[in-house]
Order: sequence, then structure tokens, then C-alpha cells
Amino acid sequence: MNEIEERGTPRRYYFVQLVKYLNQLIFYFKAFNFSQLQYNKNEEIRFRSTTFLAIYLSVIEKQSIHWVIINVLQRVGSNRNQEFVKKLQQVKVSTLSTLLEPYSSIEQLSLRYAHPQFMVEKLCSILPAAEVEKLLQSHNAQKYLYARISGFEADPIQIRKSFRQIGVPLKRPTEIPFAFQIWRRYIKKIVKSPPYLRGDIVLQDLASMHTCISMDPQPGDRILDACAAPLMKTSLLQFLSRGQSKTLSVELSPTRLQNSLKSPTLRATSSFLIADSTTLPFRDSPPKEIFDKVLLDAPCTSSGAIYYTPEMKWFQSAEYLRSHAILQQKLLQECLNYLKQGGILVYAVCSYYREEGEEIIASASNLIKIINTRRFYPHVDKCQGFFIAKLQKI
Repeated sequence: MNEIEERGTPRRYYFVQLVKYLNQLIFYFKAFNFSQLQYNKNEEIRFRSTTFLAIYLSVIEKQSIHWVIINVLQRVGSNRNQEFVKKLQQVKVSTLSTLLEPYSSIEQLSLRYAHPQFMVEKLCSILPAAEVEKLLQSHNAQKYLYARISGFEADPIQIRKSFRQIGVPLKRPTEIPFAFQIWRRYIKKIVKSPPYLRGDIVLQDLASMHTCISMDPQPGDRILDACAAPLMKTSLLQFLSRGQSKTLSVELSPTRLQNSLKSPTLRATSSFLIADSTTLPFRDSPPKEIFDKVLLDAPCTSSGAIYYTPEMKWFQSAEYLRSHAILQQKLLQECLNYLKQGGILVYAVCSYYREEGEEIIASASNLIKIINTRRFYPHVDKCQGFFIAKLQKI
């Protein structure tokens, strides 16, 4: 990809794109029998990656065959280039709809929008087919990022002025007055901007912000933030309570916690603990370890995070879902043990699956009252997929 990179597109961009469209590229590879052109078994990985790149550029980015020959095909091998180009031309003039005609509707959606069949089946059990199609499209065309003010002294007017000066327009979401919607294409300018480098703003997804807002942290609240890294929600909880709540952030991974502690937005009223939130180390502690509020943003399949991290789509499977649901039930039960009666627990996952959302809170129905639930979808809310439940311990 060196030649392409010299033209101004980073190598990582193409790596991400090949991952994003992986099953569609494999489909073309098999349908047009590119494997018969492989002349060196020792270079199978290189041959496939080069072929996938050539197909991607020709079909999805719609580059000319001549451009692809100049920038890519010299890596295939001169003795095979003529045959390779012939097959590539066949791919380019083909119609995916025609190729997919023999396949089921689930398989067609899976291949057309490059998502695993398991995930498409699950989504079709939740949403109408037309909605599923829009959702899958949104995963492949992520446009927006979100940022929020992180310091009490930060002036939103000055922040917007600073970004206008570097050519980055900001839009204020109507629901959150301290947040900004930003076009993804401006990300490089954002992370080099003075407000970002000073810590006046941080990048955080819109649905993630709503998780903390739904908790409504108040001065004096004793809050447990379970599974806390990268501490974005810890920081926002402190911001929302004007630094007057006391938050204990628990994280299993020492590395993740250590890296997260570098954030300039964390307040002195936050404390941190390396521990497993399925077995919290408070069993022999006095009643002071009972929390007023708990935030449980549980580890999940990240099916809703594909909006930002397309590689997660290829992890989706029945076993992957089952293992996370078991973990989530354990986390919820343990966190409820240390929530005072009448206290609030906000449960959240960046997942579309009911097994990680509604069914998890149903497993604790004898201990909780559901105050409200909300789902976010990227094609509707222009953010990542999320499930949020506000619960009260009874």
C-alpha cells in the first residue's frame, strides 16, 4: 500500500476498510475464483490482502482499473497480471444484487452491508427489515463524533470560537447543552486544537453521556462506577455534580486504569480501585461501603460500537453473546449488593441484543424497580447503539 499512502491516504485507513467489508470481499474473491491465480503458496496472505484491496478500490471506492493497476497490481506478479485484470474487470461490471439473487434475505443483507449473518439475524428479530437495512448502512458511513465540556471554568462560547478559527464547525445537540456534535472528518484538527490539549473538552459519545445524565448525580452522593476505564463516565459524573459527589471507580485492568488516570479532567473527589466488580472487596467492610448510586457500564459484545469500531462486527457470535450475558448478570447482582435500599443503579451496554439489555435487568426483577429504559440506534440518534436502564433497588 506504499504507493497509495504516498497519494495522501494513510495505510491504516485501508486496513480498516478491508476489515469493515471483509465478508463482502471474500464473497467476490470466491465468486470470481481469484484463488486460481495464486502462484506462490508461501505468499497466500499477501496475495489475498492485495486482491481484497484491488477489489475494494474497484468496487467500493469505484477507482478505475487503470488506477488500480498502477497502484496495486504490480504486487500480484507480472506473469499473472493480465488474467488478474480480466477477473477484476468482471467484478467491476458485475451487479451485487444479481450475484446475491440465489441467497436468502438474511444472507443478502449480510453480504450487501458486510455484517456477520448472526448479527443480521439478531437485528431482524428486534427491528423491521427496513430499519435493519438503515442501521447496517449507518455502520458503514459513520459521520459524527461528539465532544463535551470537561471543566467547570471552560467557556462554551470561547470553545466554539476557537474551533471556528481552525475551520471546525460545532453543533449543539438539543438534549445536552454542554456537548458538541462534530463531523468525523475533522478529527485530526480536533485532537490538535488548544481546547482539546488543555483538557477543556473531551471526546465522548452522545449515548455514553446520557448514561451519566440519567443517573442525575447530586452533591454528597456516594457513587460506585463499576468497570470504570477509561474513566470518561467518572469524569462526567464529577462534572454533573460540580465536583461534590464522591466517586469510587473500580477497574479490573491495572493497565487500563493507569492509562486512564492521565486524564486532566478527573477530580480530587474521585478514588480508584483495581478489583473485579463481580466480587467486590467490601464484604467485611462497615456500612459506609453502601453506595447511594451505582453506574454499571458493563463489558458487552460491543455490537452497538461497530459505528466506531467496525472490527467488532466479526466477533459477533452466539457464544460471544452468551459469555457476556453470564458476566453481566454476575456484575448486576454484585453491584446491587452494595447499593442502598431505594438507591439508583444505571445499567448500560453498547449492544443491540435483548440478551444483554432487557433480559439482564429482568434477571434481577425481584430486587429492582425499573424507572425507565432507553435504546439508541445510529441511524436514528446519530450515535452508537446503546441500551440504558435506570433502576431503583427495592
